[in-house]
Amino acid sequence: MNRYFLIITKIILILLFLGCLLPMEYLYFQFVRVIGLISFALLAYNAFSKKEKYWVIIWTLSAIAINPIIKIPLGRFYWNIVDVIWSVLLLISIFISSKEINFYTSNNIMKESKVDRYKKLKKFIAREFLVLLSSVILFLFTWILWVQVNNFLKLKADKLTNEIEELKKFEPYQSLLKYSEEANSGKYSNWEDVNLLFPQLMAFDKQVLKEYVATVNTNKYKDFTVLNSKFPEFGFDSIGVHKNFNILQLEKLQENLKSLESIQASFFYDAVSNDDLFLLGIILVTILFGFRYLYYAVLWSIKTIKE
Repeated sequence: MNRYFLIITKIILILLFLGCLLPMEYLYFQFVRVIGLISFALLAYNAFSKKEKYWVIIWTLSAIAINPIIKIPLGRFYWNIVDVIWSVLLLISIFISSKEINFYTSNNIMKESKVDRYKKLKKFIAREFLVLLSSVILFLFTWILWVQVNNFLKLKADKLTNEIEELKKFEPYQSLLKYSEEANSGKYSNWEDVNLLFPQLMAFDKQVLKEYVATVNTNKYKDFTVLNSKFPEFGFDSIGVHKNFNILQLEKLQENLKSLESIQASFFYDAVSNDDLFLLGIILVTILFGFRYLYYAVLWSIKTIKE
């Protein structure tokens, strides 16, 4: 089978597999499956005719995995990993094929002996394996470190949130919150029906209660202490806590609020999800090897032109 045809086929497959990393339509993935099955079958047949048993196994298994009839339910995330692995394998096979192409001069055909070619091939495979292994180890180490830091920050944020909610359980703040929720639920036709549910608040002016609900609905005040400070009628002081609120509790509450805000502002908290980071790492490794083999291909092309 023509080597140049095989190289072009592999390049097309690489482009198709990299396209699978993008949010494509379902029809595109079906198209890739059909083309992939035909192409891998051709590659397997070519490898079999050349007695390259390892490539026969790889391309045959690939053809079985990608077939559009009996689909393997791996899920989008793991299929993306497989697409990247196929791209890397195809790049390696392209480079190996290009090394095997004979170079022509005006008078002579330059051929390497089978022994020399085999030694060079072994060195190339060993070198590329070490580069790939080092890249994967570095990527996994970075990803695992990111996940650990991200999980630690989320656990800490959850703990602080729970502590803050516990500290916020003081009256009449909790009753006012529930009063606002019921008033906005749409289950009651008038204010009197809502008032009947909260006898503990009936000592306060009903108009002030309505104003509190209206202020909550504006979403103007994200900090509950700022909201409460606007309503001294409920016993809140100028910093938004009840006069009976323990000063140590207040300091603890303010400290937790600052800590939670700091964690949520951290780049490691929610800037990039763990799955997105993993996919980004795969794409970067693919690009790294793509440019690596592109560099090899350019050198080979220059050398061929000179000869």
